Amino acid sequence: MIIDPDSHPGVLVLRPSGLATAAAVRAWLAELEGIPAYHPDNDVIFDLSDVDLSGLSRAELQRIVQGLRHRVDVGPKRVVYVASGELAFGILRMFTTLADMNVPRRRGVVRSMPEALAWLDDGAMN
Repeated sequence: MIIDPDSHPGVLVLRPSGLATAAAVRAWLAELEGIPAYHPDNDVIFDLSDVDLSGLSRAELQRIVQGLRHRVDVGPKRVVYVASGELAFGILRMFTTLADMNVPRRRGVVRSMPEALAWLDDGAMN
């Protein structure tokens, strides 16, 4: 995962790659535990443009959300996901809906980095 804490003040940009599974997401989150910029005072952009989300079922999304329940007090208060393509966008919208019901955090899904930055500037776009 590429971790960029410097390009945008107050924003941690994360660029994982590969096939998304519950295990892969757990590994990505474990990697973030050692990153000083992954804290409530920073916002996070997960740029998932290089992630294959096509294998994620609703059950897999629910497993990911269950894993997030133990991380309520860890990480940012606002997270925006960048999706490439309609399928990824739809999957991420489903994920954010499930996650919002279980883990309080502001989340958005957009299609580009400029939209992600605008979402953070506006407070919510989605």
